[in-house]
Amino acid sequence: MIDWTQAIGWAGVTVGVCVSLPQIARIYRTHSSKDVAIWTYRLLLITVLCYLVWAIAIGEPIFIVSNAANTVIAGWVLVLKRRYDS
Repeated sequence: MIDWTQAIGWAGVTVGVCVSLPQIARIYRTHSSKDVAIWTYRLLLITVLCYLVWAIAIGEPIFIVSNAANTVIAGWVLVLKRRYDS
């Protein structure tokens, strides 16, 4: 059974993953990413990759899922930025 601290952690994962989804949806809808700060997502990608390595090293599932998902999302935004701004 999940205790309250894990429930809060998983809730944080859910919110953290959902925070960039509107940005991705907007890029798809407008076919433009001119308002996206590329350095923000580059730094975010580096940050979550570092946290992902750390989370794997300590074996913490909440952080592994969160950082893996945010790595994919940040990478996805960068791919879309390249696609629509070139």
